[in-house]
Amino acid sequence: MTTVLLVDDEPGVLFTLSELVTERGHRALTARSGAEALTKLDDADAVVTDLSMPGMSGLELIAQIAQRDPTLPVILLTAHGNERVAVAAMKQGAYDYVAKPFDIDEVGVVIDRALEARRLRIDNRRLSAEQTLGRRIIGDSKPMRRLLEATSRVASRDVTVLVRGETGTGKELIAELLHVQSSRATKPLVRFNCAALPAELADAELFGHVRGAFTGATANRSGFFTQADGGTLILDEVGELPPAIQAKLLRALQE
Repeated sequence: MTTVLLVDDEPGVLFTLSELVTERGHRALTARSGAEALTKLDDADAVVTDLSMPGMSGLELIAQIAQRDPTLPVILLTAHGNERVAVAAMKQGAYDYVAKPFDIDEVGVVIDRALEARRLRIDNRRLSAEQTLGRRIIGDSKPMRRLLEATSRVASRDVTVLVRGETGTGKELIAELLHVQSSRATKPLVRFNCAALPAELADAELFGHVRGAFTGATANRSGFFTQADGGTLILDEVGELPPAIQAKLLRALQE
């Protein structure tokens, strides 16, 4: 089920919009401010926000959303006569706007269009990524669609991602999709199987070493973290690393 995040400081407006969204078969998620809305973006497939709110305005919220998730459509509710502001909002990334007092059916149609536009945008982005990889993910079940949508959503952010699943379910392919859909796509993609080497060598491969650090270290060598700088580092079977190296890895990720 798709989720629409509704943002307005007026409880009556939120109630009316929630009823509309629910009647059209979507889940309604509400926020009374822009700051609260930002904490709920991960669960949203579309956003409907008022323009004038205490604290963060609708325009400021649109700018924040555009930075965090460019695929997330935002519909702006604005007072009649503020169409010039609404057009400016669309230039900043808003999907559409509706003037107040709004027609409830019109809002419903705009929301449905926005959700369909997001679905098409995500599908096109994934297909482009699959063409780049030369491999295709086949599957149209609800869990698979949620996975692919989450992949497209997360790809636009500079965050650490944990991909879990049984052996052979395509975790590495999902990691590659994340890379080619991100702003890091032109940078290195480095893969490392953490279970393939003993602890001492795994530490050296990840973080590098100097000549003579251990038997066989005949020259200085940069680690995978350095090699993947600006790009993506895929750590396969990360749970197989010894606890001491996992702790070192955690510090590196946090820093």
